[in-house]
Amino acid sequence: MEPFGGRTLERCTFPIIYLRSMRALWFPLLAAIMLPASAFGQDVAFSWDHATIYRLTTDRFSNGDSGTDYAYGRGLDGEGRAYEEDPSGHFHGGDYDGIRGWLEEGYFSDLGVNTLWLSAPYEQIHGWVGGGDGDFQLYAYEGSWPFDYTDYEKAFGGEEAFIELLKAAHENGQRVIVDVDVNHVGPPTMHDMASYGFGGLTGEAWRTWQPSSRVGWQSYLADQVTLDDSLAAWQRWWGQDWVRADIVGYEACGTDVQARCENGLPDLRSDTEVSTLPAFLTLKWGPERTAEEKAALDAFFERTGARRTAANHVVKWLVDWIRETPIDGFHVREAAGVTSEVLSLLSSEAGHAYRERHREAGTKPTHPFLMVHDAAAAVPASAADVEWRALQTHDFSGNLVADVQSSLPSEMQQVSGLPLRFVPGLATEATVDEVASFLLSAGPVVVQYGQETGRKAGPAISDTRHQQLSSMNWSDMDEEKLANWRALGRFRGSHPAIARGGFDQLQSVPPSFHRGVRMGMTTDQVIVAAQANGRTRINVSLVWPDDSVLKDVMTGKMVFVSYGEVAVTPHPSGIILLEEVAE
Repeated sequence: MEPFGGRTLERCTFPIIYLRSMRALWFPLLAAIMLPASAFGQDVAFSWDHATIYRLTTDRFSNGDSGTDYAYGRGLDGEGRAYEEDPSGHFHGGDYDGIRGWLEEGYFSDLGVNTLWLSAPYEQIHGWVGGGDGDFQLYAYEGSWPFDYTDYEKAFGGEEAFIELLKAAHENGQRVIVDVDVNHVGPPTMHDMASYGFGGLTGEAWRTWQPSSRVGWQSYLADQVTLDDSLAAWQRWWGQDWVRADIVGYEACGTDVQARCENGLPDLRSDTEVSTLPAFLTLKWGPERTAEEKAALDAFFERTGARRTAANHVVKWLVDWIRETPIDGFHVREAAGVTSEVLSLLSSEAGHAYRERHREAGTKPTHPFLMVHDAAAAVPASAADVEWRALQTHDFSGNLVADVQSSLPSEMQQVSGLPLRFVPGLATEATVDEVASFLLSAGPVVVQYGQETGRKAGPAISDTRHQQLSSMNWSDMDEEKLANWRALGRFRGSHPAIARGGFDQLQSVPPSFHRGVRMGMTTDQVIVAAQANGRTRINVSLVWPDDSVLKDVMTGKMVFVSYGEVAVTPHPSGIILLEEVAE
């Protein structure tokens, strides 16, 4: 695929006689028998270079199966009585069935999305901790506090629902990536301590304990748990060779990036080998499954020659998900805190598992396995079967054309090296121009759930990140905002030239540019204008010859090229998106 600018050598031709004086009579007929060239983009082989990724927090998107809402006793005290519902830190019921319903209704394809990004699918800690400054009760709804890497999270729907979602996604042209954690595990909770016999519970009062005030949820540590004695009991948790934690008998959290406990979470160790599996996991699994897992781990370490560190155990468990489920990529959370040795093993083993899965299925990979990482991480080089991409914030300058130009690869860079751009937060105040500057950027982009619908933050709490992870606003969507995101997203998704094409500035008033890409004998070309006001003429002669029929995607209206120009009455945003209409 080759980006290019300037005049196109080939164009579609149409079996019609051009009668300029008769346009008004046969224009409606023409609209009925001709299709926009946007169908073109759907025939192009998928590439991460032109991915439009929709990142959602599984629990906060849509509840399709209320039967899983209290999985593992979450939301209930030790006596099975419901806590007062917390809109910030409790599970809200979002699951795979809910996502699949919207997928099959075409919600994601209507946005031009071709990849879904989900929360980690493995089992999370069961209990809660104090969130923020202690002003809310916080469960692992985000999917970032691992408890058992080998099992499915029931609150999200479990194994069958996950596999059905992946199957439906692929049938609908979507790829799926998931969060993974190799930097840390979940914190200890009173519920898990009682269930699996580890830690420092001081008695049974935890079952009905609640703070004396709404800002005291962290005080359970002082009231019900001891971290300074009960040495043997704490070794029945992960164990001192598995994690760093400020708990008796464990190596304390460090100060450098690869030894500190990010956000106070237990840090997975990669500096020492382990001799046993965590006691709470062997208790959970039982003798037969524990024996099977030990044998599988022995085979893994013998084949790879990797050191038997805690982090490398987690690598084995993570790549099992690639081998056993048809996922297409990982987001390696907090990758900057993971050693290069561990990341290299994860990369090579992800490629090995990906190839093995396709070999067993009798298929060939159509794209590499994606590894997403934060920009600060030092990651291995991409290989044939594994592609690493950094996340990068998209900044608005107030100038759509300048923003698009700044996203283009440099002379020393290729599109395949471009990061995944994203707009942080809710983006509720983003103008149509700003949304366009994001969705018309070169390379892959990541849409955060609800940015397209005007989702608002939850109630004010001390932790603004959790405040922003509110439930999807299905009942009060901003329909105008959604319509604009859909038009821009579909335009991007239909035209690989947006993410992968060359760039030509056409005119300064209104600011207009051309993007084009050549794929073999086929070309894809579009023109974008901004700040248009009233009846606007655009010179398109470098791209399309006279008598070509074009469509402005923002308004849905078709126009003819005449004397090298088109005349367009723009959308109220002043944005014009021109594509050729094909026979």
